[in-house]
Amino acid sequence: MTGAIHARLQRWNKRRRLYRRMRRLIREAGRGRGASIVLTGLPRIGKSVVAQRFCARHGYVHVPLDSALTYLKLLDDDDARYRARLRLVDWLLRRGPKGLCIEGSDLHAGFPRYRELVARRSAGEAGAGCNLSLPEGALRDLANRVGGRGAALFVAGCCDSPEAKGRALHEYRATGQCHTSNKFDDAQTDHLADIIVALSRDYARECAATGVPFLDISSVDFDDAIDLSVARITGALRAGVADNSAAWAARPRRAAP
Repeated sequence: MTGAIHARLQRWNKRRRLYRRMRRLIREAGRGRGASIVLTGLPRIGKSVVAQRFCARHGYVHVPLDSALTYLKLLDDDDARYRARLRLVDWLLRRGPKGLCIEGSDLHAGFPRYRELVARRSAGEAGAGCNLSLPEGALRDLANRVGGRGAALFVAGCCDSPEAKGRALHEYRATGQCHTSNKFDDAQTDHLADIIVALSRDYARECAATGVPFLDISSVDFDDAIDLSVARITGALRAGVADNSAAWAARPRRAAP
């Protein structure tokens, strides 16, 4: 019983500190900039670099959802962590309708657990991670949720060949700046490249069907791809993509932290 109370207090303190940090970011963003945006997609493709460059050029405030990991790790399971992430995004968009660039992975239901897929492939499980696809309606639900807050959703991926993506992952892994440096071996990194490309191609198809802008961040011309992604976000905001997204939502959700 004492252990359960301690764990609950620890979660409460971590959440309180997290939301205190987020309030500071909202105050920094202010209300004089354009509509807030949400940038999601696959890991290890450059979302953070896109967000940082976009914010530097347009005066937005970057809100990396990885900064919530110390709190999220205290939750019981993947579903609880997913719901906590969405509550945080809802809360941020209510409090900061302008000037925020919220960036992070696994923001829709059924987000593929890529580390689990890598482990299953490495263990030789037949068919693990083959024919990957997003859960039906997951992306549209997220677009509705974000659009219902008057924000704009962007999805990033990498549709290179698995070989090209693998080379890029190995090069970055060798710098020691990536979590794959101490979590994956060479074979697992190749599996990760396959998974990223397969899911990115599915994201691209779903985005085309749903009307959500897809940012293809090529690892071959990475810096140019980052600049092109920033330009696409800028152009979409000028064209009023936030208003279009809002029209998808019949009824905005009102989740509270």
